[in-house]
Amino acid sequence: MIKSVFNSEDLPPPPPWIQAVLSILCIVTILLPAGPIRLSSGGLILGSVLYLVFCTRQQTSDAYIMANSCVSMLYRWLDLVAIHNPEKDLWRVSSKATPEDKVKGSAPKGIMKSRWFSALSFSPRAVGWNIQVRSPPGPSDDYPRTKFLREHLRRVVVAYLGLDITTYISAQLWPSSSFFDLPMYAQVFHAWVQVFKAYHGIEFAYSVGAVLTVTLGICKPKDWPPISGSFRRDGWSVRRMWGECWHQMVRRPCSEAGRLTVKLFGFRKGSFMSRYSQVWVAFLASAVMHHSGAMVAAYEDGGFWQAAYFMVQPVAYMMEDFVMFLGRRAGIEASGWTRAIGRLWVFLWFSVTMRFMVANQPLSFVQTASIPSLTEYVANIAHF
Repeated sequence: MIKSVFNSEDLPPPPPWIQAVLSILCIVTILLPAGPIRLSSGGLILGSVLYLVFCTRQQTSDAYIMANSCVSMLYRWLDLVAIHNPEKDLWRVSSKATPEDKVKGSAPKGIMKSRWFSALSFSPRAVGWNIQVRSPPGPSDDYPRTKFLREHLRRVVVAYLGLDITTYISAQLWPSSSFFDLPMYAQVFHAWVQVFKAYHGIEFAYSVGAVLTVTLGICKPKDWPPISGSFRRDGWSVRRMWGECWHQMVRRPCSEAGRLTVKLFGFRKGSFMSRYSQVWVAFLASAVMHHSGAMVAAYEDGGFWQAAYFMVQPVAYMMEDFVMFLGRRAGIEASGWTRAIGRLWVFLWFSVTMRFMVANQPLSFVQTASIPSLTEYVANIAHF
């Protein structure tokens, strides 16, 4: 269904410079006059992303991440520049801002505007801006710097060990035959290993970035709220898993797409169509991004099941809402046992659906370590 029209074997690998060039293009457009001239630059940005997705292939995790990042940058540019007027609609609200920064429509002039805009563009959750997405509570303004660094260094170690162990397990146990020929319990096992691998990889990169920028004085602790929520507290429904627990790095463009859909079709606020059109469109935006990554990384299925995995998630939202509606009608109140049932439901839902997310990833994904492996070193010593 959703497959590239090209033979992946005939296509060159993604240019290593394309992500950096695309970042620069997205930033410098703010220096162009607002209106048609600035918007016309979007053709170059869109063209670069389309070239990457349809005209390059490489079976590496780096290619997958690069494509996801570039599509995310396109989303970000559409949100900040095409949909909004950044000089009038966006401003800082954090203590890091000057009094002028906190005034609507007070963007700097000249070349300093690019620095101002880059600070927002490179903050996917817009931390400290008037459009900041809902995130787990972060450090306060006076949070001790040494305490923050100590906490994140601990997270770096924990995330490294988690990423290393799951990577090693994948490399050793990933099936050489078809994934779906495995028994169901083995498919579920491998799916959850990949989930934890992705989780620890994101946590590792985020905490390393936090430590470096706070140590160098580029950022303050409050600029780095937790990237993930509390799975123990909030992981009792699929909706809360996506909305509270998992990272929110693409929440802003996905939610904006849903909001524009409601505005375009004039759905009444709070209505059935308003509520669920936003959910479906948000997951559609996420599906397109991940499907693009799978295409560039030359997944065996062309990325179809990557897209299908995200597009089935709204079904769980609707099922949960219906069950909760029936529960309220029956007079059942939220309690420890209802949340225990919810956690079991979440585990079963992702055990079934996550298999399709990971089944067709290239073998090179699981055989190549992205970091030096302590686990492999220990295993080699034990072997000898």
